[in-house]
Amino acid sequence: MTEYTIDYIKKNNLILLEAISGSHAYGLNTETSDVDKRGVFLMKEDHYLGLRYVEQINDEKNDITYYELRRFLQLALQGNPNILELFNCSEEHILYNCDVSKLGLTYIFV
Repeated sequence: MTEYTIDYIKKNNLILLEAISGSHAYGLNTETSDVDKRGVFLMKEDHYLGLRYVEQINDEKNDITYYELRRFLQLALQGNPNILELFNCSEEHILYNCDVSKLGLTYIFV
C-alpha cells in the first residue's frame, strides 16, 4: 500500500499548488519565525477512487500542509481561513503552480 507523504507527492509530481503562508506571507516574520507552506495535491486515480483516500498531509510540526484537491475544495466552500489564504497569495509567495488544464481531471468532478 502506498503511503502518501510529502516526499512521495513531490517525487511523483502530484503537487498542484505550493505557497508560502503565515507570517512570511504577510511580512510579519521575525528572525525566529519558521516558514509555513500550504499546498494542494492530487492523489493517483486508483487511490482516489478506492478506499485509500487521504485528505491531507502534514509534517510533524504542521508547518507544511498539503490538502488533497477534493478536501481543498470542501474547505474552500466552508470559508476555511487557511484555504482562503491560498486564494489571495501574492505571486512572489507561490513556489509552484501547475497548469491544471494539462491534467486529466475529469474523474474528480464525477
